[in-house]
This record gives sequence, structure tokens and C-alpha cells, in this order.
Amino acid sequence: MIGKMAVRGEALRVLLPADHGSWALVAAPLVLGILLARGGGLACAAGVLAAFLLRQPARLAWTDLRRGRVYPRTRWAIAWTATLAPAALLAWFAASPLGSWVAWLGAGLLFGVPQLCAEFRGQRGDLWAEALAAFGAGLLGGAVGLAGGADPLRTSWAAPLAAVDGAAAVAWVHAVLGKPMASRARAVAASLALIGAVVTVLGAGVGALGAWAAVGYAAVQSRLVPDTLARGRAPRPIRLGIRESVARLLAAVALALG
Repeated sequence: MIGKMAVRGEALRVLLPADHGSWALVAAPLVLGILLARGGGLACAAGVLAAFLLRQPARLAWTDLRRGRVYPRTRWAIAWTATLAPAALLAWFAASPLGSWVAWLGAGLLFGVPQLCAEFRGQRGDLWAEALAAFGAGLLGGAVGLAGGADPLRTSWAAPLAAVDGAAAVAWVHAVLGKPMASRARAVAASLALIGAVVTVLGAGVGALGAWAAVGYAAVQSRLVPDTLARGRAPRPIRLGIRESVARLLAAVALALG
């Protein structure tokens, strides 16, 4: 009994990323896309989730095999990689017929390549790579929505705004936690938040987004204010991560239903 639980725990540790921030990066776009499609796009969403989960096992398998070492986790990493890669492709194939969602999917995955390459090299914490990955994750929400039959006009505004919000959130976390390039990260986060707010108002003005979407998105961006007034006192990373995760989900809901 204990042995089976240990094996199961090892398998899950290899599969599931421990950092909650990465979960928020993929969860918010999936919620956005499914809500835009009014419950549709589940096959595409399943493919995105499988691709997200593929990242850690593939990295572990690559790292261990490159070093010529085979650990218990290595076998699990290889097994998960061999399972999740075809699962993602099959899910996307099931989302046929092909359409504009494929272009959104490709763009979203492409923006994640720099971060993926950095992780395979054992390098983490790069502002630009993480911000690009967050932006790409937002575009994946557009792919999910369009695959599920969402309104193209609304999706073409909502998904890029979710992408901007994700990149801004990543930059703001870098700034608040005092990571390398913190001052530049703060400027990037503030600029992206401002751009997102302006574009949201424009989207509401042309009828692509509802008025509540603009109000909700602006309210979510107000989360930057407490950190600005904290005068350098950084919140605990776990609290900051939870807050940013909740804020991203709220932004996705606002953009989809507002």
C-alpha cells in the first residue's frame, strides 16, 4: 500500500509543475476561451492542457538522458512524454475542422518557445522569455474560443487583451519581488497595463467588448496600486502568486462575459 502511494506520488511530481504561477498562465486563457465559446472548444483546450503538462516531463527526461543518468523519475518522465505528446496532437485533431483557430494556436505556442528553450538549458527567471510565454498563453485562449465557435470579432479583441494582461502580470511579479531587471520590469508592467486598459475601452467603443468588460478589466488592473504604495515592501511570493492567479482569472471572466 505504502509502496504504491510512493510510486503514485513520484509519478505526479514528475507530471505536475510545482509553481502555481504557471498554472495561472494556462488556466486563465482556457477559461477565457471556453467562456467565449459558451462551453465549446473543449477538445482544443484539452490539447493545450496536455501540451502544458508535457513541458516538465520532457525537460526532466532530456536533462537526465543528456547526463547519461537514469533515475526512477526518468522512466516516469519518458512515459509521460510519450503519452502527452500524442494526446495533445490527437486532441487538436479532434477539434477539426481546421480554421483560424490553428493560426492562433501556432502563434501562442511559438511565443512560448524562448521560455521552453531556457528551461531545457536549466535557465529560469528571464523576464522577456517568461513575458513572451505569458503573452502566448493568452493567444491560446483565442484558439480555444474560435475552435469552439466563438464570435471572431469579440475573440480577436479579448484574447490579445488576456495576453497583454498575462505579460503584464509576469513583469509585475519580477518587479515586486526584486528580480533581475526589476526597474525595467516595473516600467514594462505599467506600460502593458495602460495599453490593455486603453485597448479595452476602444474595444467597448466599437462594440467588440461589452461595457462591463472594460470596467472589469480596469478593476483587475488596480491590483498594481497596493504594491506601488508599499514603498518597496514586497509581499510574500505565495500571496503574490495567489493574488495574480485570481486576478488573471477575473480578467478572463470579465473579457469573456462583460
